[in-house]
Amino acid sequence: MKIFILLSRVPFPLEKGDKVRAFNQIRTLSKEHEIILYALHEKDVDAEAIEILKPFCKTFKVLPLHKNNLVFRMLHALLRGLPFQVGYFYHKKIKNEIQEAIKNLKPDIIYCQLCRTAEYVKDIQGTPKVLDLMDAFSKGAERR
Repeated sequence: MKIFILLSRVPFPLEKGDKVRAFNQIRTLSKEHEIILYALHEKDVDAEAIEILKPFCKTFKVLPLHKNNLVFRMLHALLRGLPFQVGYFYHKKIKNEIQEAIKNLKPDIIYCQLCRTAEYVKDIQGTPKVLDLMDAFSKGAERR
């Protein structure tokens, strides 16, 4: 099976929970499936991260997430009733690139980690999608 994985960060180095989870999912799934990894990233990606992840991925693409228009993007998300994190991580140019890749690569399933990446694929029809929320936001809100 071809699995298109969309992450909001390159899952290495393993210093945050979402990266650890994604890295281990990719590593495990790659044993029996073809992994297409597209990862947003705000900073330069460490060469070691690319070398460590490449053996698990048939396709690996890093999408630079620039901070230009950040305030506008976040306000636009708010006005549309979307979480700030969707606005923070969303960029129209990236959406076009992701949708073109999905059209050309024809994955069997699309996996998005967190709602911040789901906005990129929500309009795609004909391909099953999985959204991994991984956090219990309600529990965090309760604790605050």
